[in-house]
Amino acid sequence: MNRTATRFYHKVGVMLVVAMVIFGVMSVAVTWIGFGQRHGLIHGIIYGETDPLQRLWPIVTLALLSLALAAVFVCQDIPSRTVFDASQARILRTFTIGIILAGGATSLSAIWALRAFPFSADEYDYLFQAETFLRGRLWNPLLPGHEFFSFYWIVEKAGKWLSSFPPGWPALLAGAHLVGMPFWAVCPLLGAMSLIFLAKLAGREDGPAGTAIALALVVFSPFFAFNAGSFYSHVPTAAFGLMFCYYGMKVIDTPDWRFAALAGASLGMVGAIRPFDTMIYAIPFSVELLLRARRRHVGVMAVIGLSGLPYLVGLVLYTRAITGSVFVPVQVWAYSNIPIGFHSTNLEGRPISFFDEILFFKTRIWMLVEWTSLIFVISFVPALTWKIVQRKIRFYDFIIPTTVIAYLFVHTDMGGDEYGPRFYFEGFMLMPLTVGSMIVGLIQERKPSTAAAAAGLTTAHILICLASLATLLVYMRKVVDERFDIYDQVRQAGLHNALVIVHRRDIFARNGLDRDGDVIYALNLPGRIKELHRLFPNRQFYFYNRTDPETRGELLSLQPTSQPR
Repeated sequence: MNRTATRFYHKVGVMLVVAMVIFGVMSVAVTWIGFGQRHGLIHGIIYGETDPLQRLWPIVTLALLSLALAAVFVCQDIPSRTVFDASQARILRTFTIGIILAGGATSLSAIWALRAFPFSADEYDYLFQAETFLRGRLWNPLLPGHEFFSFYWIVEKAGKWLSSFPPGWPALLAGAHLVGMPFWAVCPLLGAMSLIFLAKLAGREDGPAGTAIALALVVFSPFFAFNAGSFYSHVPTAAFGLMFCYYGMKVIDTPDWRFAALAGASLGMVGAIRPFDTMIYAIPFSVELLLRARRRHVGVMAVIGLSGLPYLVGLVLYTRAITGSVFVPVQVWAYSNIPIGFHSTNLEGRPISFFDEILFFKTRIWMLVEWTSLIFVISFVPALTWKIVQRKIRFYDFIIPTTVIAYLFVHTDMGGDEYGPRFYFEGFMLMPLTVGSMIVGLIQERKPSTAAAAAGLTTAHILICLASLATLLVYMRKVVDERFDIYDQVRQAGLHNALVIVHRRDIFARNGLDRDGDVIYALNLPGRIKELHRLFPNRQFYFYNRTDPETRGELLSLQPTSQPR
């Protein structure tokens, strides 16, 4: 490259860096002001805690800023001079490794913000069942006074005390703990596994450039980081789902019993963790397999089924041991009004209409935009269309649409304590393959303005994700500190042989499997304080109370005859 060209690239590069710095600073300001409420984005419009316009203006502002940055890229015309050819493959592979490591760093930062704490009821329930498995049993005996220690989604029925969720994820947590791994490290490890298979899928279709772009689209989003730093079951499901997609695609392209065995085993793990999600992966795969099937595919179909069978058998035996029937899942056995299907009722018995389902779909999409970016979400439809026109469509491109449709049949008005629209997480992890493929295609067409715009919008998405991640790390830490206040106060007070009564369930009294800890926590059941004294006559009683919008509560000592306020 001659000196004139070098000076040109240096000048243009400096201008782009300046533009990106300005964009990044403005994105941080917008997310900090717009998304930095007391509860961050975890409650959002589901609970109506904020005016919808308060949620709308940051999204619109960031979208306009993204278009402005894309315009700068178009004016500078850098991508038209850059071709993803073989000479860049080594650099892109190094970049890919760096992005995967960055994914580990973002999940670890989320663990710091969340204090490696099971923030939501669901997360605690998974740990509860993992501890149950580590004790060598499927359920715990139901102890006297169990109603003082009731917890969301933990079953107290027929003398059994256990989590109502499927056993796959607790079993993975328990297995990892047996080999010395702390519970908090399991989800980030599986998050890294999901990124590896995402990279494999992208590389198979779009080469090193597609790999780098697909990873960059997902890794820096707070949606990925916080879920990978949590105890939810969505990251392990996505990891095995991506593994299924990778080997499933190889089965379709090159029928081989080894690929089929790995595809079946990975789909079986999806079923053991989240049975409902099995069909979300299986339906699109089955359609493409049937459309492209030849005689040699018949044998591998059988291998897929046989490889997934042990996981199905294990799930069925687990269900039968608890409920007494292979046809009655634990949640249905424990809660007869599980809100599945149209015209069902929610957990409080209120009828759910199709209009309710559409409203909840709108809420989830809104949350997906907030936890990623508007540019990324709306680009999926043109990307899917582009792949269809280019005849590059694969079954995994339809997993997010299948996810959206499938969860129209599952209604819940709960979900405030979550990190984005978590029911869409598995589909979200495959969206970068569709969007990234279009980006690579547009850049490789060497149409200057189109390629530059694609590069600019991709850069804008990444910078918005980083700005949102930085904001949420701060604000989610504040939210967790509020929830953790009861434990901090107990530690600071130096309590021993104590029982702390909490005034409401959303404080979440977490005792684990035993009631013999140095400090245990019980619910405040009006008029029943004497029962607690009879159950625990040798303990000193305390009462913890916190009212909104206070961030710290009061820890008060109670006399044996006192009643909590």
